Parts: sequence; structure tokens; C-alpha cells
Amino acid sequence: MLYFVCFVLSLLLLFWILSYGKVVDVYMIMLIVVVAIGNGGFYFLANSSNLEEAILGNTISYVIGIFAPLIVFRIVCSICRIRVPYVLYFVMESVQMVIYLSLFTIGKNGLFYKTVEYHAGSPAYLTKTYGPMHTAYLVTLFLYTLSGIVMGLISLERKTVVSRNNVITVLVVNAVLVGTYVIERVTQVKLEIMPMGYVIALFILMVPLLRLYAYSVYDNTDIFYKEIEKTGYIIFDRRLRYMGCSEYAAMLFPELSTWTIEKKIPGNGGRFNTFLRRPLMEYESGDTRADAYMGTYTYKDEIYSFEIGELSASKKKSIGYIIKVVQVTDVVKGSAE
Repeated sequence: MLYFVCFVLSLLLLFWILSYGKVVDVYMIMLIVVVAIGNGGFYFLANSSNLEEAILGNTISYVIGIFAPLIVFRIVCSICRIRVPYVLYFVMESVQMVIYLSLFTIGKNGLFYKTVEYHAGSPAYLTKTYGPMHTAYLVTLFLYTLSGIVMGLISLERKTVVSRNNVITVLVVNAVLVGTYVIERVTQVKLEIMPMGYVIALFILMVPLLRLYAYSVYDNTDIFYKEIEKTGYIIFDRRLRYMGCSEYAAMLFPELSTWTIEKKIPGNGGRFNTFLRRPLMEYESGDTRADAYMGTYTYKDEIYSFEIGELSASKKKSIGYIIKVVQVTDVVKGSAE
């Protein structure tokens, strides 16, 4: 019954997050999904009728133990505003995937479990002796938990960058998970209580994450929507093929609505060719593009400012060009007065 309640609670939390209507950390959603799947596995194991079903339920349940610690680690990094190289994340994710795949050898060799025995009952459970990959799993679990605690303790002194309350919440979450694991191992109870620990952790983590995104300059789209609405964006790839534009840009340059996506800029007239084509060509052919190309133009007594820069997929890789156009008539006339 405990597993079913945890499974339902995690599903309800997932549905609530998806219907929240605001930006929420993608890793929080991933954590809820992982916990829901894992709790479903625990429930399936507890109600299994033979060894094969129990092993399948056990394999599904390990989705929590193997992937949740890594996701919690990424959430802690986000809350504590600590950057970790993407390459390192890729390595960590690959290691966890290898460990999880080793679960499919249970009952076939001693890679994850050396031996496994099924016990019918309510709930049904397995007794097992552990293999080398289970040791690897415990090592990663320890490292992610320890890293989260260390990052939290370090961030307590970064008061101008990180909310102290959020950091304390992170430390509480790690304490809950560590405490749950220790109680489970010390008491040797047949009933797994980690599902309950992770459900509690989910509800605790909701507080700092929703607060973090509610006050984020970068994610509060409701506040800045009007500002974005008054800015025109036009995007080109590295070969100067047109890739799309914002609604305001299409209003400023009506011909954009007739341009074909992934085709070169048409050579026939239009406001874009009159005011922006030459600056874009000059920027694209320049020796260095470390800085943006900025300028102004006037159309029907209205003054517009434009900025041409590189569109980047990462800090090192440029995938194209972006032009930003804003009407500045009132600003220019105001400064002139």
C-alpha cells in the first residue's frame, strides 16, 4: 500500500507541475518522472507472483536509485548557481546508464547480484548478495550525495549570489535521503522506505525551485513579454539563409512573410534590403566578429536601432546570425531635448 501511495503522490505532483503554466526546472520534472517510474517498480515488485516478475519490478525500481541522485545533483547545482561542464555531465550520465544496463544481467550472471532469491508474501520481496556493479552504484550514490552536501555548505557563504534559505533546503533534502537510506540498511526491514524518502524530497525541493523561477530575470516571461513583443528578431544560418523572425520583425519588414525558410535573402527590394542587407553582409564578411554590429536607420520619421550578432549554440560554436531591431524614436528625441 505504501508503494502505491508514493506512486500516486508522485504522479499527482507531476500532473500539477505540467499544468502549472510557468517555467519550471526541467530537471525537477525529470526527477518527478523518475520517482514515479521507480515507485511503480516497487509496487510491481511487492505484488509479484514469481521470480521473473520480481526481478522486472526490481529493475524498474532502480530507476530511482541510479538516476535520481544524479538529477538531484543537477538541481543542487542550479539552486547553488554552480556551473559544471557539459562534458562532465555527459560522462556522469553515461556511467549511470552503464550501471543501469547491468541490472538486466540479474539472474543470468553475478555482475549486479551474485545471487537472488524470491520470497512470496504481502509484500513479496527479494533477498540477494551483491556483485561489483552494485558496489559501483553505491559509490556513485555516495559521491553525488556528498557533492550536494559540500556544494550546499560552500554556498552558505555566497549570500549575494544564492539564497541562504534555498541552500538550507538543499541540505535538508540530502539529510532526508541519507537518513532514509541509513535507516533502511540498519533496520534491515523487508519494506523499502526510499520511495517515501524521495517523495518527501520532491515536496521539499518544490519550495526553492518555484521561488527561484518566480523571481528569475531570465525565466519570468510574463513580466518581460511586452518588452519582447516590441523587439524584432531576424535569424539566419551560417550561409546567410533565412531561418525565421518574430512577429514584430514581420511587421517592420512585411516582405519577411513571403521569404522561404532556409533560402538565401531574395534580391528584390523591400525594407530589409534597403536598411539591413548591407550591414549584415559587412558583418558576415568581417575579419573578426567578437563585437556586435550596431547602427540606426529612419523610416517614415521613425528611428530604429539595430544590432547584428552571432547566434551561438554554445560559448565556442556559432550557428548563424541574429538581427535585433527596436524603435528608438522617443529615446533619441528625448535625449536631443
